[in-house]
Amino acid sequence: MAAVFLKLVNLSISASWLVLAVLVLRPALKKAPGWARVLLWGVVALRLMLPFSVESALSLIPSAETIRPEVVQFDPRPTIDSGVPVLNEAVNPVLSEAFAADPATSINPLHAWTAVAAVVWLLGVAGMLCYALVSWLRLRRRVRASICLRENVYLCDDVRSPFILGAVRPRIYLPSGLDAAQTEHVLAHERAHLARRDHWWKPLGFLLLSAYWFNPLLWLAYALLCRDIEMACDERAVRGMGAEELRAYCAVLLACSVPRHAGAACPLAFGEVGVKTRIRRMLQYKKPALWVTAAALVVCLAAAVCFLTDPKPSANNLPEPFGQVCTVSEVIYDAPVYGSTLTEETFPTLRLTKDAAGQPTLTVTDFTGYVYPAIPLTEERLTRAGFDRLFVEAEDGAGGWRGGRSAAALRRRNAAAWTGVMPDATDGAPNRYHLLQQEDGTLYLAMGYRFGPDAPDSIRWLLSLRAPDGPVDFAGEYVGAGGSLLVITRNADGGYAVELDLPGLADLENAAGVYDEALAALHFSGTDDSGGALAADVTAAGEHLRVTLTQSSHPDCPAGTALDFYDFDVGMPWRVWSEQELLAAFAAQAEAGAQAVACVDTPDAAAGLVGVVLFTLPDDGSASAQTWLMFLDKDGVGQVCGLAAAPADDPAFTYCGGGTVSFRLQREDATAYGVRVTCSHDGPASTNFRAEETDE
Repeated sequence: MAAVFLKLVNLSISASWLVLAVLVLRPALKKAPGWARVLLWGVVALRLMLPFSVESALSLIPSAETIRPEVVQFDPRPTIDSGVPVLNEAVNPVLSEAFAADPATSINPLHAWTAVAAVVWLLGVAGMLCYALVSWLRLRRRVRASICLRENVYLCDDVRSPFILGAVRPRIYLPSGLDAAQTEHVLAHERAHLARRDHWWKPLGFLLLSAYWFNPLLWLAYALLCRDIEMACDERAVRGMGAEELRAYCAVLLACSVPRHAGAACPLAFGEVGVKTRIRRMLQYKKPALWVTAAALVVCLAAAVCFLTDPKPSANNLPEPFGQVCTVSEVIYDAPVYGSTLTEETFPTLRLTKDAAGQPTLTVTDFTGYVYPAIPLTEERLTRAGFDRLFVEAEDGAGGWRGGRSAAALRRRNAAAWTGVMPDATDGAPNRYHLLQQEDGTLYLAMGYRFGPDAPDSIRWLLSLRAPDGPVDFAGEYVGAGGSLLVITRNADGGYAVELDLPGLADLENAAGVYDEALAALHFSGTDDSGGALAADVTAAGEHLRVTLTQSSHPDCPAGTALDFYDFDVGMPWRVWSEQELLAAFAAQAEAGAQAVACVDTPDAAAGLVGVVLFTLPDDGSASAQTWLMFLDKDGVGQVCGLAAAPADDPAFTYCGGGTVSFRLQREDATAYGVRVTCSHDGPASTNFRAEETDE
């Protein structure tokens, strides 16, 4: 019963917008035929009767379902979706606070009150129908002592005003005191009712009013329908009358007038309503021009198209979410079962793109600048079972939602959604992602975990996204690993000139750069000193710039290579350390007698390194290692590992990126060979080293 009541409430709200439109249109149709106004009320009736509606871009209904059943039943902080933001903002905070769910109870408060309201509604319907039945029985008793004048026309001493009674076999009842001329005028009016089938439409209107008695706008609509029906019949009855006949007709109206409540006493009878207005209109009546009639018909058709249809989902009118870089504006949900959280300092950056084949992709860059593997996205349909259940609560029932939001509310207002799983996600990193685009265009990203068949999936964070406030200004000088240099200059025309020096690989000068505002990226291309084509994309990655080569002729630096560059500003945490600073930090931590052989600066935020020192220790026979490495972080703290071989005369010490250094060692027969050592971190207190021999 509650579901039926909610359905009728939503139909009533949708029809209310149409009633308001009809109230605006009625004065404009003052000179139009009377049937046009009645036809508009017929459109209202259709809106109230049809349990379904087609979607249309022309629909003027703000919301097809203002109160959604799942909100009433499941949402812990219920809200409405009227389609009018101002109304939502005024009602929703009060509604959510008044009907907030109590975790200790098993039913939503609004759901319980809706069940009570459904019972009250049913009692109201029964009362309206009983009123109609009693009125009909009383009227039948009054006309029992009537005599047939001719055909279906009867005379009765107990009635003061003519009316029609009956829907299947309608009879016209007239007061006994009318003369012949008055009788003909009255019959002309009542036969116009029969010809227009008003003895069907008015009872139908009352039945609809009985079902929607809780809506005051529909009471007004019913009263105006009765008035417009009478005026339309007057127009039909006086068509072709002369001035004298018209005055006589108006005199009959006045003579047969009764108090308005008498006409409302029986919903199935046609009593007189609005007599003064009707007389005034009849005395001023002129047959409408053809163009006025045509215009009235167009208005009625337009009202039907605009108000008998539901609005299309907003996603059809929303901008494409892909082709932009977004930042996090707010944490909407933070799962309470985890200890850590996200802050403004640790917010990731999200790149939403589509490849040449149209495949949507999400790329996450963390606050350190580390870029996770790209995540292919596929469209999904959010459901309560597949989406809401991913948001967990703590054992004490506390939820992680902020600002009164809920999964159900987001799902209901969602226009489009995509999901994807990060390939080869590192330990601890979220591997399940959901991108949501709301009906108002707002973007959300849900980040969680897909554990497999042995544990339920869950959402760790839900983030509200925003596009950059303005274009990123890349102008400046930046330095990268191995002495790489990037110089970006802003031209007067808004373009960029780029210089890129990769020692031993390529030197590109005065390359043209173009800023892509949608992707917040700088694209540049040119010909390097070897004559090869070189092109790249520059993006902001945390506190540094990332240069991703999109075209390259160098086998040691192919397309797809990502290079990190840092500002020369020494105040930045990932600045370039000088050789003297690296050696000083090494000396402060090394054992007595340690001898530095070579050092290299590595401003690599992703690897957590600013430099590496190659050194040896005096051979006192207590250790098998002969060559040592110290990896220094941004605070100058070193982690040490050793190798059981002596360094070559020319160690060729080089940083390769990703926490890896390459150098040369010497065998016992004095032949040299290459070695790579990688330093990686599983956490703040866990550092691993991996060494491998190369052919160099």
